[in-house]
Amino acid sequence: MPGAISGTLFYYDTSEPIDDIPGIPGDEVRALGPVEASTTPDYSTGTYLILNLPPDYYQVEADLYGFSVEVAPDVLVQESSTAQQDLYLSFAGGISGTVVDKITGQPILGAVVAASHAREPYLTFGMGTTEAPSGTTFIDNLQAVDVFSRDLTYHDVVANAEGHSAELHQNVVVRPTQITQQLFGLDLSASITIEVRDWNGIPLEGVPVSVTQVSAGVGEGDIATGDTDSTGQVTFNELQAPATHVVEVLPDAAFRLASRTYNLFPEDALFDVILLQQAGHITGSVLDETSMQPISGASVYATGPEDEVERVVQTDVAGRYWMYVIYWPATFALEGMAEGYLPASGTVDVPADAEFVAPVLILS
Repeated sequence: MPGAISGTLFYYDTSEPIDDIPGIPGDEVRALGPVEASTTPDYSTGTYLILNLPPDYYQVEADLYGFSVEVAPDVLVQESSTAQQDLYLSFAGGISGTVVDKITGQPILGAVVAASHAREPYLTFGMGTTEAPSGTTFIDNLQAVDVFSRDLTYHDVVANAEGHSAELHQNVVVRPTQITQQLFGLDLSASITIEVRDWNGIPLEGVPVSVTQVSAGVGEGDIATGDTDSTGQVTFNELQAPATHVVEVLPDAAFRLASRTYNLFPEDALFDVILLQQAGHITGSVLDETSMQPISGASVYATGPEDEVERVVQTDVAGRYWMYVIYWPATFALEGMAEGYLPASGTVDVPADAEFVAPVLILS
């Protein structure tokens, strides 16, 4: 038979029952274990009751607006009985964030400030948008005591605004009933325009390009992607600065991959041209040993330097094949097969300059 958990919610500071607040939708006491169940507290008495719990250990959490989440671990529910677990709740705290332009000192309106618990982000998260005239926003209902030790809590607070780089404040202390002030001075963001051309200088349309922030700090690991337009260009705006970013050009198999590293500073509007080099490639033909005529539809396998089958292609009506390879310089083992013929094999060296190489496979 299932059991239950009941108890009373108390103010931590006074040990008085929390029976004098109206409560809001979303207030709950929940039990987390083999099943999850929750209930709304009775604010006339400050009590709660969670029913129909299979016997086991549960973590009980009281999550009320205006209070820090309170947790009681390892509450044992036994068959056909009610476990008693009172909870003592501290008030929540808040953060006031003011966002200004770092150079001009002018307030930035419409900036987004977000705060999350530094160690347990699931416990508390809040965000707000700065308003006139001061560029300030207020985030309330933040966890203000550690759920187990009752020590002070720390939050990571980040401010973002269009045209500006984000700024992160780590380990911001939040105290019960108090408002912690934070001032953010945002640098302007940066941009990169990449123009991609082939080895003859012709712009390439539709080439995927990515930008990854690799430097530590806010935005680390962020990736932006885009494809080049008809002029071979793609632009990435709103990039974090100062920061280091890696641009990677990811063309089709006809070209080598390319990457560049850029150190961006506020207001940078970088433009760069990346010339793609032709990828290593192999071309050849497959012939009949007796007639020395081309064999159409023969399969040619290329095995790379790590013994992996890298490419499989079919010969055309003239018995020719063409394949791009990933590794160069490298030696590849080739094997040609066709119905009614014995396999034939050979090797080919693809040099660093990716010149055409044309071995002939003769099948008997």
